[in-house]
Amino acid sequence: FILFSEDDGTDEDDRLSRLQQMQLSVVRKAMSFPTVCNVVYSTCSIHDKENEDVVAEVLISNPDWTVVSPPTFSEWPRRGHDHENLTQTQSQALIRCLPQDGLNGFFVANFVRLNRETPQSQQSINIEIKGNGKRLICSHDLQKTVKKKKSK
Repeated sequence: FILFSEDDGTDEDDRLSRLQQMQLSVVRKAMSFPTVCNVVYSTCSIHDKENEDVVAEVLISNPDWTVVSPPTFSEWPRRGHDHENLTQTQSQALIRCLPQDGLNGFFVANFVRLNRETPQSQQSINIEIKGNGKRLICSHDLQKTVKKKKSK
């Protein structure tokens, strides 16, 4: 759905606030399904309000979820920004790209539900990011991530 149009006179802060509220509701809805154990949140934004702020708010209101870095992205150099409501480990699990990285900019948070066995039908996730003619595909074995989390 459309939250604004280019010529509606909406200022940037108001536009970002409305986007953030919509994004929060979408992520929370996805997490509300009992069999869902992994939610990948991704934006084509470089704004903290749509990225780290959303992740922090989601984690505060959903303590049975955490964020983990997809192993395929272990060498990705740009990570999440420091945030007062995220631990250093959580910030480092977030993936960021800025225009100077050769793409338009994007953000990825990989949410994983804690204390739950992953159903066979939901063992892997796939992330596909396209921009400036470049394509990055990640495939991640979620079962290993959930088991690692439980053993800590």
